[in-house]
Amino acid sequence: MLRNLELVFPLIRGLITKRTFCFVSWRAKIRGKLTIKKFTNIYENTILDGNITFGEHCSLHEFSALSGKITIGNHVRIANKVSIHADNHGTKRNKLIMKQELISKPIIIGSDVWIGTGAIILAGVTVGNGAVIGAGSVVTKDVPEYTIVAGNPAKKLRERD
Repeated sequence: MLRNLELVFPLIRGLITKRTFCFVSWRAKIRGKLTIKKFTNIYENTILDGNITFGEHCSLHEFSALSGKITIGNHVRIANKVSIHADNHGTKRNKLIMKQELISKPIIIGSDVWIGTGAIILAGVTVGNGAVIGAGSVVTKDVPEYTIVAGNPAKKLRERD
């Protein structure tokens, strides 16, 4: 059995670099560069657009969308219908929104993080190790390590035991 073999798959609009023992659904849409480490799974009907890196033992579930520069640690669980976007449009008054430049602020998600169904994480946010993002939350500010947040906007509920 081969171990630590790095595979590179050129796609129509992207590139995947992955380690062995990974699963990427043929129904995932990848644009840009995706790097995933061992035992990480990307399930069907997901969209990954940008420069996205997953650590080991991660999962990205159905109908989730990630865009921009995103770095994800090890042992991270991302539920279905999650949106993580490191890019945003400008909002100048005298220029059409669709013609404005993209404003990019990288997102960093630590290790041992759980992101609940339908959560949204916006540009520039850092989610600390061990954090939990409740279902349907909108995260606009950094989340400290081992903190559980929920709501719109996401607010601290408590710390993990």
